[in-house]
Amino acid sequence: MLIIGIIFIAANLRSPLTAVGPVADQIRGSLQGSSSNKVNLWKSPLAWQVTLYMGLQSVELYCMYAWLPDILVHQGMDSGKAGWMLSLFQLASLPVAFFGSVLAGRKANQRPVVIVASLCVLSGLLGMFFGATGLTFLWMILMGSGCTLTFSLSLIFFSFRTKNADEAARLSGMAQSVGYLLASFGPTLLGFLHDATNNWTLPLAVLIGAAGMCLLAGLGASRDLQITSTVGH
Repeated sequence: MLIIGIIFIAANLRSPLTAVGPVADQIRGSLQGSSSNKVNLWKSPLAWQVTLYMGLQSVELYCMYAWLPDILVHQGMDSGKAGWMLSLFQLASLPVAFFGSVLAGRKANQRPVVIVASLCVLSGLLGMFFGATGLTFLWMILMGSGCTLTFSLSLIFFSFRTKNADEAARLSGMAQSVGYLLASFGPTLLGFLHDATNNWTLPLAVLIGAAGMCLLAGLGASRDLQITSTVGH
């Protein structure tokens, strides 16, 4: 029955450009109207702030997944416990993934949430930087919560900073393509810096700097504005 239901739903899914009915007509009219009045996202400072926020928060997340256990082992923690700390980092994100996005979605201006998320990430990174291993579990909870909240915010911005589905889709494409390209260099750069210095001090300092830049980009991206108000057509 489940397979039959899936086939039935798939057979009835139609493109807005070919479907019929009043709702389909409304969607089709919106898409056709927006295509003749598109905004150049690449010239929008707000679009670039959203893109940088997406990229920099991804840098933090990817680097933690790649190097967190190694950093903790270098600071004197045994490998088994370091693995558990990575699990704690991930588990801390579960409640924030739901409640954080709901809270941010209820506000037109997300700046307070951006600040809280960045302060969580910065607090965790600074704790690791100064070698406060006795509170590692706290740093993991703070960073896991902060990284998840920044990720949720980066996705919310796609719809909150645009006026229609077409703009949201194009902003999403710009932010994710450029942002993830930037993020892909993060773990490699940290590994190179570690090999060059034989410690994690400089890599952690770079991550702290990236978190600060992420906060600045987030303060711009979280303003109660839309792309159309920041650039001409």
